[in-house]
Amino acid sequence: MHRLQRLTRHVAAGRACASQSSVQSVATHGAAAVEGFLAAPAGFAVVGASVERRKFGNQVLRCYMQHGLSVVPVSIKQKVIEGLPTVASLRDLGREVQDYGVSVITPPKVTLELLEVARDLGVRRLWLQPGSESPEVLKRASELGMGLIHSGPCLLQVLGFDSSWSPPEAVAEGSSDTGALQWRIDGKQVLTLTLTAPQKRNTLSLEVLSALQERLKAVKEAERSRVRAVLLQAQGNVFSSGHDFGDFAAEKGREAHERTLKMCSEVNMLLQEIPQPTIAVVQGLATAAGCQLACSCDLVLAADSAAFQLPGAASGGFCHTPAVSVAARAASLRFAVEMALLAERVPAQRAERMGLVNRVLPRIALFKEARAMAEKIAAIEPENLQRGKLLLYEQAAKSTLAEKYRTTEPAMLDMFASDASQANVKKFVKPGK
Repeated sequence: MHRLQRLTRHVAAGRACASQSSVQSVATHGAAAVEGFLAAPAGFAVVGASVERRKFGNQVLRCYMQHGLSVVPVSIKQKVIEGLPTVASLRDLGREVQDYGVSVITPPKVTLELLEVARDLGVRRLWLQPGSESPEVLKRASELGMGLIHSGPCLLQVLGFDSSWSPPEAVAEGSSDTGALQWRIDGKQVLTLTLTAPQKRNTLSLEVLSALQERLKAVKEAERSRVRAVLLQAQGNVFSSGHDFGDFAAEKGREAHERTLKMCSEVNMLLQEIPQPTIAVVQGLATAAGCQLACSCDLVLAADSAAFQLPGAASGGFCHTPAVSVAARAASLRFAVEMALLAERVPAQRAERMGLVNRVLPRIALFKEARAMAEKIAAIEPENLQRGKLLLYEQAAKSTLAEKYRTTEPAMLDMFASDASQANVKKFVKPGK
């Protein structure tokens, strides 16, 4: 809301990145167009993203990142920019490409070619940043019937941008074989796992599951000291559509099918078994094993446009294993039964009431809130927090109240005996008491 109010003031005052006459034409219809652009349900893409920080293509990318917005750099030459995996073209964003807000920072000649591609893909939100437009570009856009944001306030002014801002420096990073999963440990001790195959609806292929398993095992053991919180997020308009059905083709055989399912189960169990708190950032549809993956995390944040689904029954099947994590997380078993039997999409707001989601946020605020939460957790001394997480799940599995207390009392005793706790005791207890 504050960003949109800022936009209105910019337009009204005529403070733009172009000439005064151009600004006045945008002031007539530009505010609503930019508001619609910033509401793009799949997030944003930057065509012409650059690794050079002095260039506009890098600054626009960092502007999105600075405001905690999900953004994909589009670059033919670079594989990673500012820690974000790139795609080579808009086509690589998949069938949800029409739901992206696309910022364009290319020479007019390239922009002309891009218009044809965008029209064919059904892209509805194009924002031509300064230097990417020309009379020929605007004429061709009109001929194609394409609406553009152009000749008005640039993104940096609308959102506000600190040119000295940088994303947290990477301590370690990598990806799965095809790049469908990217991971990054930063200086804030946050591990970010990103599903980066929006063109395939972020399916949990055997490759992705294997990479997730490897990373989660690593932070449980070898990398435990440098990771204090885990973010699990995705690019595009779908968090994850679940299993890759190709992994269950008949010719692969039952043993291969069993290995895939076992690995999936192990990944979901690891999300709770690792001591570091895990946060799922659900920006779109989480269905089948994708729903399972989100519900296995300790905390679930969801966009107000997100949805959750166990779709198996709709096609004559059943979501047997995905229902396990949903049933474990739901406030009542009846909610999991409803989802499994009816196979309906559950909007984020109702999923919150069902106990599947901790917080529902506007799409534009989701990633920033998740990042702030991860950093808040990472800033806490981990010893008691991590032991506490594991004991929460351990005591929950006990059948009696007495067993629950027997499980947790030793941890409380150890905590009160620690030097840090005794220092706090001295602050509140007078001598002699």
